[in-house]
Amino acid sequence: MIADRDNGMRNKWLALIVCALPLMAAEKNRDWQSGQVVESKALADPRDHAIASADKTYLVRGSIGADDEALAIGATVRFAVEDKNMFVSIAGKEYKLYVLGVRASLAKAAPPPLPAAPAPAAAVSPAPPPTPVPPPAPKGAVAPPAPVAPVAPPPPPTPKASQPSQDQTALEAILDNDAIVKMIVGGLKEDTVIRVIEARPGKYALGPDALLALKTAGVPQSVIAAMSAEMRQR
Repeated sequence: MIADRDNGMRNKWLALIVCALPLMAAEKNRDWQSGQVVESKALADPRDHAIASADKTYLVRGSIGADDEALAIGATVRFAVEDKNMFVSIAGKEYKLYVLGVRASLAKAAPPPLPAAPAPAAAVSPAPPPTPVPPPAPKGAVAPPAPVAPVAPPPPPTPKASQPSQDQTALEAILDNDAIVKMIVGGLKEDTVIRVIEARPGKYALGPDALLALKTAGVPQSVIAAMSAEMRQR
């Protein structure tokens, strides 16, 4: 009697576990949208990220472990926002981030151009007075020759001022932290950026805050080392 009761209880527990398995594996239905990880000067912590959608930019904080490269600047992510939480879907897994703030995206529709002002009517100058016609000379008289106006000598040629070439101007420009970040974000390779640093003069800020900003923007350590070596040579 007791054995039958134990078998009945065991069967009920097995039935409950089997029914609960689909609920545990089912993915939650969220309002998913697509966005892009962008650079933001408001980020002070390596765990902070800026994710821009069509009309908003979300400042979030958190880590997704080994998949942190998926939140690198320029990456496209699939996310959903619920209250103060952002859920990021990567390779079928959800990661929960905390929303620090929301602001409108910088891309806005340009205002329509103003209509051009009508051009003022051209002033009509008065017609010049008629040129008097001299009376005809009497027959047999020789008219005096018309005076010839002296011709002024042409002015001497003006020497052209030597202008520096575009290549020379580019080499004389001084690099800074913003120029290095633009080259890295623009897709230049590490060795290319290092050769530019070695070939051109630079004035770099390498304090703790500046180093953190460089790493947050994705500047490799080898490029930062080249910047430091350039500053030591000055």
